[in-house]
Amino acid sequence: MSGSLENDKMTWHHSLDPWLQEQWDDDDEMMPVEADPSKAALAIRFLPGAKPAEDESPTKRPQEDDQLMTVSSRELKALLGEHLREMKEAWGDIKDRVSNVEGQVKGQKKELKAVKHKAVDQTIMGIQAKGDATARKTEELEGEIERIKTQLAGLQTDGPNQGKGDNEARLDPWAEYLRRGDPGRTTATPSKDEKPGLSEEDQRSLIVGGWLADTRRLTIENEARDILEQPSFAALVDSPKLTIFGPRRSFGILRFKLRDNEAIQGVKGRMWEVVNKIRQEKIQLASTKGDQDEGKRILGIFPQDARGQEEIRYAGEAKNPNALESGNYDVDWSTGTIWHGDLKLASATHRKNHSRNDDYIQVNQGWVDVRAVTTITGAEWKEAVEAFEREQ
Repeated sequence: MSGSLENDKMTWHHSLDPWLQEQWDDDDEMMPVEADPSKAALAIRFLPGAKPAEDESPTKRPQEDDQLMTVSSRELKALLGEHLREMKEAWGDIKDRVSNVEGQVKGQKKELKAVKHKAVDQTIMGIQAKGDATARKTEELEGEIERIKTQLAGLQTDGPNQGKGDNEARLDPWAEYLRRGDPGRTTATPSKDEKPGLSEEDQRSLIVGGWLADTRRLTIENEARDILEQPSFAALVDSPKLTIFGPRRSFGILRFKLRDNEAIQGVKGRMWEVVNKIRQEKIQLASTKGDQDEGKRILGIFPQDARGQEEIRYAGEAKNPNALESGNYDVDWSTGTIWHGDLKLASATHRKNHSRNDDYIQVNQGWVDVRAVTTITGAEWKEAVEAFEREQ
């Protein structure tokens, strides 16, 4: 009996789980179990004399299952840490995607804003060009109206007296006196301060210039006001505002008035002081400055009669011969295009800048940019247009 029991014990020992075999000593006695409780329970079941599982009380089996499924706090902490790490990785991926979308949206907003600004700028430039052209046309119409009025006034004065006899002329002796003049009256000799051909208002005026050709009237007025309101000029001038004819010019007229108890010599003295201060201070005009150019200085000169104006124009051409030398022009004979520096003056094949159509005139086989021509030559707009019209 004992031999059979010993054989059963050995058979049972070899059939155990390897972990249980390690716990079994040489004397076939169990060592203290310091491992998983589930394996300890399994070892107890296989001990000699242990009751089979079906003989156990049903109330004890759930308790053993609960003990087998028990999780330690360390394992729970590790499980939660792994879950938190996965959540962070997923959220980081979402955050990167959201940041990428935000960057793309911001870039599209900037591009859309730039396109809108460009369109608005082009529209404003077109409106300004049309406004300038309208102002020029209005000025030309005003000149034509004044010329027609002068012709009508001459016809009304001279027309009725033509072909009439002395009897009709005697009906208005004062008109006949004015027409013939006073034979006993001697012509007054102008003083040395008065210039023949200039009105009294022009004799009390200074020409203030130095701006680029076709500079806007508002720009000239603002820069001149800033200069003339300085303490060195404020006491000499009667008004810091210049008189400018037309929407675009390169100069303005500074008017002087007779002050209380002041003679014409006093006005001339103030005018000379203004001219001298302008020359001494050498004031730069901000609107004429470029990236590599210091700009032009403001100028103050006395007005001239017709002969003096011709001399000044000739002197200006002599000082600026670049506009008269053919070597300063680039000509592409294949396209019929002419440049002067960065300015395109005329072309037979190139397209015009449609944002300022009023700056061009049509010639026989192409167009001419009048604004560019007046910029490099300093000629008046009307003078340049008439010159090209005569050549057609």
